Amino acid sequence: MDYPKISCVCVTYDRIFFLEEALECFLRQDYKGEKELIILNDCETQQIEFDHPEVKVYNHPRYETLGHKRNESCELASGKYICSWDDDDIHMPWRLTTLFEGMENDHFMNMDYMVWESKNHSLNYRNQNFFGSCMFSKELFQKIKFPLKHKQEDKIFFKDISEAGYFDTKPLRNCYIYRFGNWAHATYKGKFECKDKEKKVYKLTPQWHRDYFEVNDRIESLIKAQKSPPLKRG
Repeated sequence: MDYPKISCVCVTYDRIFFLEEALECFLRQDYKGEKELIILNDCETQQIEFDHPEVKVYNHPRYETLGHKRNESCELASGKYICSWDDDDIHMPWRLTTLFEGMENDHFMNMDYMVWESKNHSLNYRNQNFFGSCMFSKELFQKIKFPLKHKQEDKIFFKDISEAGYFDTKPLRNCYIYRFGNWAHATYKGKFECKDKEKKVYKLTPQWHRDYFEVNDRIESLIKAQKSPPLKRG
């Protein structure tokens, strides 16, 4: 099997703590092919820096909408496939491999469920696909782009892909942990302001602040329990 280049696109705003975990997630990927991480930051008082051949950091003036920002990050991607890489979520080391090897239509793949962790670290399961865990082709993005909106741009993107006949999901091995309640990274112009009022340089240090292998083990147990048939009462 050939493993083409995959571009992971990470849009971020004033989220250094989470961003360093997302960076660590990327560096742990076991994907056999070429890969890159594109970090697109538009917090104008934060200059993000990281020196690595597979990581490209772009510091940009504030975007008008999150749709503008997502489109720009995908335009910067040089891979055959694009993988959403939200800065506040956890991407397990096998995420790229799992999505690529599960893809059949050559344009789109996602898990057919989502698991999220609340702020109190409780885990939740739902039979619902989620944008943050998907992978799609650069060719598909050139046909279907994100709407230039502040909110719901990902849901509309999903809807347009589905209506075009490319949407595909599978019960893949869990490779993504959504962390609920950390959504302030989005570019809502005029709503969120950076905590740094003066220009500051941040040299990223990739790191996990917790043992996410242990968290994923608990998730796998949760998924197994959700998919097990109910016990018969006799």
